[in-house]
Amino acid sequence: MLHVNVWAIGRDPKNWESPLDFWPERFLQLGEDDGQMSAVDVDVRGQHFHLMPFGSGRRVCPGMNLAMKMLPGVLAALIKCFDWKVDGSDCKKMNGDDVLEMDERPGFTAPRAHDLVCVPVARFSPLNILDP
Repeated sequence: MLHVNVWAIGRDPKNWESPLDFWPERFLQLGEDDGQMSAVDVDVRGQHFHLMPFGSGRRVCPGMNLAMKMLPGVLAALIKCFDWKVDGSDCKKMNGDDVLEMDERPGFTAPRAHDLVCVPVARFSPLNILDP
């Protein structure tokens, strides 16, 4: 029997930058530096060990299937129940109208130079439908 100490691997500073900090975005950056596959290419149900902290194979995170099923519904509810307003700091005035800054910074995927900050404004509650 072979035991892989995933707890120690997940906290090893040789493998992870700031291993004790909660920073889930680190898994979105797979392959940017080393030319390997990107996070989009990783099959969460397969044998890709890039996501070892979440387990793999038979011992994968038990909540992963629930999350994969719930995500489209949550996204649909966010789109249906909220109007989204862009934070004014991301906009510039052009002919009296607010225009979103689309300047880019150097990078492989042409990332935006300024982060996009959206503010949700509630317009509809799906729970009101359930009231008699």
